[in-house]
Amino acid sequence: MELDDKSPPTPIKSGKTVAFSNLSYSVTDNQKTTKEPKILLQGLNGVFYPGEMTALMGASGAGKTTLLDVLAGRKTVGTLKGEILLGSSKPTRNQLRHEMGYVEQFDTLVPTLTVQEMLMYTAELKRPMSESLAVKTDIVGHVVKELGLKDVKDTLIGNSLARGVSGGQAKRVNIGLGMLTEPRVLFLDEPTTGLDSATADDVMQLVQTLATKGRTVVCTIHSPSSQVFRCFSKLYLLHLGRCVFFGDPHKQAVPYFESLGYPYLMGDSISDYVVFTTGGGTKGNSGFDFESAYEASPMAEEAKKSFEAVATRMLKEEEVVLESSDSDASQRPFSIGRFLHELRVLLKYRSWSNYKDGQYIGQRLGDKVLFSLILMSLYWGQGGETNVPSMYNTSALLLLLTVLPSYGAAAYVPSLVMERPLFFRERNDGCFYTVSYLIAKAIEEAIISTVFSAYFITVLYFTVDLQGSWFTLLVTFYLTLQCGIMLGYTCGAALPNMETANAVLPTYVTTCLFFMGFFIIIDDVPDGWRWYTNIVHMRYAFQAMMINNYENNENVFLEDKLVLNYYGMDNEGSAWENIAVLFAFYVFFVILAYFALAKLSHVKR
Repeated sequence: MELDDKSPPTPIKSGKTVAFSNLSYSVTDNQKTTKEPKILLQGLNGVFYPGEMTALMGASGAGKTTLLDVLAGRKTVGTLKGEILLGSSKPTRNQLRHEMGYVEQFDTLVPTLTVQEMLMYTAELKRPMSESLAVKTDIVGHVVKELGLKDVKDTLIGNSLARGVSGGQAKRVNIGLGMLTEPRVLFLDEPTTGLDSATADDVMQLVQTLATKGRTVVCTIHSPSSQVFRCFSKLYLLHLGRCVFFGDPHKQAVPYFESLGYPYLMGDSISDYVVFTTGGGTKGNSGFDFESAYEASPMAEEAKKSFEAVATRMLKEEEVVLESSDSDASQRPFSIGRFLHELRVLLKYRSWSNYKDGQYIGQRLGDKVLFSLILMSLYWGQGGETNVPSMYNTSALLLLLTVLPSYGAAAYVPSLVMERPLFFRERNDGCFYTVSYLIAKAIEEAIISTVFSAYFITVLYFTVDLQGSWFTLLVTFYLTLQCGIMLGYTCGAALPNMETANAVLPTYVTTCLFFMGFFIIIDDVPDGWRWYTNIVHMRYAFQAMMINNYENNENVFLEDKLVLNYYGMDNEGSAWENIAVLFAFYVFFVILAYFALAKLSHVKR
């Protein structure tokens, strides 16, 4: 859909004051045997006002991103103490997420979408369902115009393998995602990461413009250039989780630290000066207690009085109850209507863009083309022969048709592992339920697998002259492939990285190979292992293919036994009964993948 450049600008909501008092945050230190709490933030006070742009600075490990996450309600572990106020209310976690836009340090975007599609996709997920598409389009058009993205709105985001927008433009898109809900407060975590100095200055001047229009803007930033540093009207300086300065960086910082005995060399970067002065050891570079000095300063007293003023106003005014948006999937009760909406949007944008991506198609089609040609040339016409060697060969081919989709599941692991940061960012932003994301992925794979499976099975069925029903063979292979895909997704979600997933998955599949009934007849499996044969999904796929191929052929013998009797499959039910069990395994793997996605994040904030 084209953006309407003539649409009136969306009115900007006024910013909201963010105030906090005696704020402390700790996590359990798992590296210590006593499991003592590790204090990351301690006794912090401050107020961020609308129209101001505040820099959160400090040496590495000072607690900058931790404070930003705490204020944005994004912490999922640890103990939080103190008080946080948003405007004239004590916000819930849901309200914090609704009123605050959060731009993460690294650009987590969909590389196969254009800039316009990326913003529309996010708008359709984050904006209220009751809002018309025309209104969402107007809002996206305004964001595109405000962020200077009009000239690249039809350019693919791209990635390291496919050229797309520049780093600065990607950062603008990331900022735009945070602006789509018209947040009163905008938090940015290291917005200049990976940008050259000119691009960083360009991006930060844009952010400064957002602040001057009335938003409350807070950025963590590391080693800003002098030009970028001039954009900030306030500096909140941290050292080991405690505040050592909060005030005007251009008028107050140098006089304050010089009064403590640290001279400033004219021409030096003020940002480097304050960080280097306070950044080393537990008490600063020279053992000076900067934290205690700040606590005794007029600035600390001013911060406490500012918080008290905000708190007093909250008591005097009628408390404002922030309207709970229907856009926060992570906090909202489950709704079928919302689930179907999210499913439609995910399929409309993500799945459709994947279908147009040559790399995505190649990963799923390439092995089927290659293996169909190899297997066709190896087993040509042997399915119709009744001699013993041909029977062994045909059974081996059916085994391969069962095993290849499970080994091929490794190709689907990157799909989830590489999308993991994007998934967590979108889920934290309240874009969708976890189940919506997973079902959309399952439908996406199921649709494209139908075409590729039909090609693969049709080629082999007719060239090898396989017996039985073509449709039954196709359904069996298709369901086996779906089980393999969900196995890949489960490993991708449950395991910490791609290397581990690609090691565990083939190991599991190989163990299943031993218990399918080909290398050792099921009845001959030792009693201690018999239980395992019942939970191997590939066993039922293999049985369905074998029964389909041989059940109506009474003239095919192996060692004076009917083939099915030789393999111990004559009492294993019909092909469709085995297919039903295979479908049950698919449902089980989908549920397993869901719990892996929902409960195992591998990212502790």
